[in-house]
Amino acid sequence: MSHVVIRSVPFTTSLRAAQGGAKELIQRDRARAQKFLAGESAHGPLHFVDAHRRRHGHHHKETAPSDATTTAPSTIDVSDSGVTYIMQVGVGNPATQHALLIDTGSSNTWIGANTTYKPTSTSHSTGNTVNVSYGSGSMTGKEYTDTVTLGANLVIKNQSIGVASSTQDFQDVDGILGVGPADLTQGTVSNTTSVPTVTDNLYAQGTIPSDSIGISYEPSSTANVSNGEITFGGTDSTKYTGQMNFVPLTTTSPASKYWGINQSVSYGTGNTILQTTAGIVDTGTTLLLLATNAFQAYQKATGATLDQSSNDHAATIRQSSELVV
Repeated sequence: MSHVVIRSVPFTTSLRAAQGGAKELIQRDRARAQKFLAGESAHGPLHFVDAHRRRHGHHHKETAPSDATTTAPSTIDVSDSGVTYIMQVGVGNPATQHALLIDTGSSNTWIGANTTYKPTSTSHSTGNTVNVSYGSGSMTGKEYTDTVTLGANLVIKNQSIGVASSTQDFQDVDGILGVGPADLTQGTVSNTTSVPTVTDNLYAQGTIPSDSIGISYEPSSTANVSNGEITFGGTDSTKYTGQMNFVPLTTTSPASKYWGINQSVSYGTGNTILQTTAGIVDTGTTLLLLATNAFQAYQKATGATLDQSSNDHAATIRQSSELVV
């Protein structure tokens, strides 16, 4: 089974005006959440994913590559673009750089929203089409295999990637680096059961020692700064203290279709905001989405007020505070 480890820090800076500002961010995340709650995956109705799991099992079983020598985990710096985190990814040989949004809430990797795909000697068309819907955006195009370079020690051969011919609502990035469960790709590429993620292929090709990623994000008051990182094949021990704990994936739908975990939310030491329930770990947004009753409990515990300037039901936290998940 693949694992994802996410570290977060208290959000002590206000939303900046990047990518259309707070109002646009809230609208995009609301659309994403509504699609999730309506019983749909990042890419379409969940019954497609359920049917695939019944045939092939739940998530991927982690087995060691039979003919490869694994190396140590490898860490890449990623940039805070205001409301999302962006990673520079090379495609082809010689590689063309693409700025991709890191998303644990989806699993297709694709390019072409802004930077044109440049085929090289390593590019091969699969002859298949790709169509991915994200609730707040979409892409259609053709599926290729190519060499994908995530870092000096992270080069993937024959990675399946989408090349967009049409996109919606991806003005600020060139595509997505999908690092969710590979089963979420089922039904997105024609004539294809599912598409291995970049993490799956790094592990299968013996480049990393485990089929896992570790992510550390540290929001700042400055846009386009390298204040985050993603580690393929493990975690960065400098980013946490104490012992790393692991929890199983939830069996509660629809969170079970993603990197979903059972969690509780509290404020400080004496206020329970949300009793144990299922949620998903989603790096496609910097917002923490809570159920209405949990949001109301948080308002009461913290004294937070609605931000009327956003014309929406979003709280602006004006004091330093800590949410424990």
